[in-house]
Amino acid sequence: MLNEENVVSVSAELEMGAPLTFAADIKSKVTKVDGKKATVDLSAENFKSSQDGMGGPEKMTFTMDERGMGDNLAAHNAEIVYAVFEVCSVVPGKELKVGDSFKFDYSFADGSLTGEGKLTDVKDVDGKKVAFIEWKGTVVPGGPEIGLSAKSEVDVETGRVTKSKVTV
Repeated sequence: MLNEENVVSVSAELEMGAPLTFAADIKSKVTKVDGKKATVDLSAENFKSSQDGMGGPEKMTFTMDERGMGDNLAAHNAEIVYAVFEVCSVVPGKELKVGDSFKFDYSFADGSLTGEGKLTDVKDVDGKKVAFIEWKGTVVPGGPEIGLSAKSEVDVETGRVTKSKVTV
């Protein structure tokens, strides 16, 4: 929806030559809607990193589809935070019961994200019904294949991820 704002708490543990961990609250705001695509402004607040001197990414504008996925997954330097945010958008896309599995297969201009997930629990958290999902997958961001996994919390009412931890 136009002018809709959302905040997702994202954290990641990456092993890319050297260990890197980071966490941030990713704020998104839809500024334009065109069919199934939306122009979204992203900014990282409360950014923390294990790498000395690594600052959070600057505010950026992305074109995203109805799944919350952008046109590509390429990320360089601090932009990796936004690539992780996109990967965190994996949700079942259908109603599940606790213990049910789901598969996903997303294609991008520069790669793909495929895998399988499972709904592990549903709980009331701060007055909201929250689904807990775990998934493992493979991302091919225009280069070598990378295995990753995530644990996410999804607001059942909106279907949006509210918190996610990705491990690469």
